[in-house]
Amino acid sequence: ANGESCLFWGGVPLERRSSLTHATNPRVTLRNWHLFPRGRIALLSQLSPGVVDAKLKLSEGEPEPPLAIAEPEVLHLVKGMGLTTAEHASLEVHAKYRYLVTVDAADRVYWLLQLEAVVLIAETAEERLFLPAGPLRPFEHYLPIK
Repeated sequence: ANGESCLFWGGVPLERRSSLTHATNPRVTLRNWHLFPRGRIALLSQLSPGVVDAKLKLSEGEPEPPLAIAEPEVLHLVKGMGLTTAEHASLEVHAKYRYLVTVDAADRVYWLLQLEAVVLIAETAEERLFLPAGPLRPFEHYLPIK
């Protein structure tokens, strides 16, 4: 794998309503925003600059759901911490990085695997993304992470 040596996550909204996490925690609050996988990876970027490059996506400066359904204080906090971006991370942007991560069951993992990069997939995404006898095998096609 070639490219920038930090871990990249291409910024999407904090959580989607379809996420399994929302079944038990339907509202993004100041007390729980950092517990969602997307909140965690964005926060990790803040704590480890140069090691992790990750931002939460805003659409034209406005939050996409469910940041839109989050408490206003959460949006103010993540914006103030510099954890948001209005830019879409294209395939070309992803291709610049040596390490890519997906923290949810996004279908983009299939095109991430096409790039010359090491792809890390969170266990929660791994469980929802693949069939039990799926064609992708951990440690062969991707690295599972907690």
